[in-house]
Amino acid sequence: MGSLRDSVRRILRELVAEDYPHIHYPAASYAQVTAKQQSGEAYAYSVRLLNAAGQADNSVPTIPGIKSRLNLDVGDNVAVIFPYGQLAPYIVGKAVIP
Repeated sequence: MGSLRDSVRRILRELVAEDYPHIHYPAASYAQVTAKQQSGEAYAYSVRLLNAAGQADNSVPTIPGIKSRLNLDVGDNVAVIFPYGQLAPYIVGKAVIP
């Protein structure tokens, strides 16, 4: 019975990894703005995701090129969401990290 259970678990892990890779990451997270560029009325930001303790999450690289009309400053903490599980975050706004 053990080998059947192990086989099912392996197959499920592979299925999730291939078809639902975003399930391993939260749909929303806190981040810190690390860079800012203005382009007309919009801005492009780079952000560094933060872990649950509010520290930089070094397991994820800095995410560049997030476009927004919000005028944020480098060093601001923000809330970001990942619509539809894509690595194309949207900045919701400034955040106060609890």
